[in-house]
Amino acid sequence: MKMITVAVFVTLSVVGSGCSGNVPGSRGVHSTSWSISSVDEADLPGITSAEVATATYDDGPLVVIWSGTGGGGMANHVDRKSGHLVYSSTRTTASGTEFQITCSTPDGTSGQVEIADETFDLANGKLFLVVAPEDKVLVRQLKMLPPVEPSDSEERTAHGQIDRLREFAKATPEVYEFFADADAGADADTDRSQGNAEAP
Repeated sequence: MKMITVAVFVTLSVVGSGCSGNVPGSRGVHSTSWSISSVDEADLPGITSAEVATATYDDGPLVVIWSGTGGGGMANHVDRKSGHLVYSSTRTTASGTEFQITCSTPDGTSGQVEIADETFDLANGKLFLVVAPEDKVLVRQLKMLPPVEPSDSEERTAHGQIDRLREFAKATPEVYEFFADADAGADADTDRSQGNAEAP
């Protein structure tokens, strides 16, 4: 069996101040991404290649974006007008079209997430699965959290975190089936497009 693993593990921390609207306290982003090629496992965006980006507030997860799309990372700032803490990210569909992901919170607990012009309430879940075959952006919001550990955990390593996340995805039908169904739909669309192109 031949396997190639490329892992990127980044932790960013930004400490807020009491003057930043209603959201003082620490906030930041930690992100784990991977791309795995194996003769024993078919390529499946979101599972064999993915990024899991966790936006934090006071060391706890505010929102988790689990994506099988291009692009990645998240930036944060405090909106001067509203005083809300805002996380933002630019991603790309499989065809190369950019779309935005933003999360805005007034207090580090409640708030809204906007993904490609679709709005979600954080009260309905902090985990967002995102994949974008062709020009379609598919999203599933879940009331569960993957095993994202604190950034200062001594046990946290890039490969260890990847293994935990992949095991979680494969053992959680809501996660695995979302990415598998999206990939199957993309394959079906490709087959139909090729069939139309070949028709006399």
